[in-house]
Amino acid sequence: MRVKLAYPHQTNKVILDCVFNNYDYAKFGGVLIMTSFVLLFIFYKIWDPLKNQRLNWIFIIFIIALTCSITTYIFLVEFNVSLRMLLKGYNGSGPDPLSFVFIISLISFFLGLIAAITLSISPLSLLSSNNRYNPF
Repeated sequence: MRVKLAYPHQTNKVILDCVFNNYDYAKFGGVLIMTSFVLLFIFYKIWDPLKNQRLNWIFIIFIIALTCSITTYIFLVEFNVSLRMLLKGYNGSGPDPLSFVFIISLISFFLGLIAAITLSISPLSLLSSNNRYNPF
C-alpha cells in the first residue's frame, strides 16, 4: 500500500499566488542563508565555547531554525498585504490562510535546520579553534 503525501496546490492556489507575486520565496531563502551564516559565524568566531561544545552547537542550530521560522511567519503575516487581506476576510470557507502560514513556517524551520547543519560542516567550522570538530 502506497501512501501519497501531497500538498493541496489547487485548493491553496490563491494563497500561493499571493506569496509568489510578492516575491516572498526569495526573501525566505535570503533570510534562511543570511541567518545561518551570521549566527554560525558568531558561534564559531566570537562565542567559541569551551564547555559543552556539542550542547551549544545544538542550541545554536535550534536558534537558527527558530529564527528562520519566526521570520517567515512575520514576512507572511505582517508584510504581505494581499495575504493579510485574506486573513481578515476569512469566514471559514475555502483554504485557511493561517494554517497555510503555519505550514510554511514549519517548512522554513526544517529548511533552516538543514541549512545550518550543512553550513556548519562546511568551512565555517574552520573559523573556530575550540569547536573545529563539531558536529562530528
